[in-house]
Amino acid sequence: MITALISTITGLISGTVPNLLKEWGASREHSREVEMLKIQTELQLKIAEKQGETRVAEMDREVDIAAYESQAKIASASLKATGIAWVDTWNGALRPFAVTIIITLFAVMASFYTYAVLSTVESLNDTMQAVDLLWGSLIGEAIQAVLGFLFGYRSARK
Repeated sequence: MITALISTITGLISGTVPNLLKEWGASREHSREVEMLKIQTELQLKIAEKQGETRVAEMDREVDIAAYESQAKIASASLKATGIAWVDTWNGALRPFAVTIIITLFAVMASFYTYAVLSTVESLNDTMQAVDLLWGSLIGEAIQAVLGFLFGYRSARK
């Protein structure tokens, strides 16, 4: 029971952590951009004061805008598919394949354990003890942990 509670709390927390990290990263990025803009503005003012030309400041801004646009294009291009079919297929199938293997191994091990426990049952009284043994053991704790984490994580992500 305590495992289900801990896994539910962990699922809730881990569902909110990515959002908190994104928010923290965005605020840091914003402060860096503000600082960079302050520095750029100071440099542009010094150039305009020394040379007396406003065209220099306009050209600097155009260069900065072009640099930001090219960086944005590079960043968005890195998120797209590679175009190599086998690489894109491998990247798309790797996580589902690994999860399928893990779930299959868990189900096989759980079925062996459950069969071993239930094969020793001879009467109704033994059946109640077997059920208590199953749900109070590693199998029951694992199922409670997985379900608690899943529901906690999904409810926190919505």
